[in-house]
Amino acid sequence: MITAEDVLDALTKAAAYDTSHTPKTSNILIAAWVEHFQQYAPAVQRADLLAAVSEYHREPRDRMLQPADLSAIARALRRDNTSDEPPPAPPAAEPADYPPHWTPTHRVNAYWAALNAHTTPASQDEWENLLKQAANQEHAQ
Repeated sequence: MITAEDVLDALTKAAAYDTSHTPKTSNILIAAWVEHFQQYAPAVQRADLLAAVSEYHREPRDRMLQPADLSAIARALRRDNTSDEPPPAPPAAEPADYPPHWTPTHRVNAYWAALNAHTTPASQDEWENLLKQAANQEHAQ
């Protein structure tokens, strides 16, 4: 969540790039910008906001900087950063999740079948079904 201090730092950084197109700070301006970020960009963090200032000033601008300019850039940067992350791995199964009569080979086969199916069985019956599917695939090959 963006704070008043974050907005002040962003505007100070923006003024370092271009004083003529950065609004003069005041308590009401800071409060309005914080309100904007809370309403329209609640997931944006300080680092996103400061990076957005740099991105905004990559090209010359001929108008006053607005909070919507930075929030749009910050949201896009945040999406780009999170889209590079791999999807989370499925949770590892505990020994108690498997039927008691299964051998380690059964467990490994069922686990790989679950990974290949992109699922994590929730019940013992689902694990049994995966084991049968894995066994059928082995016999088919």
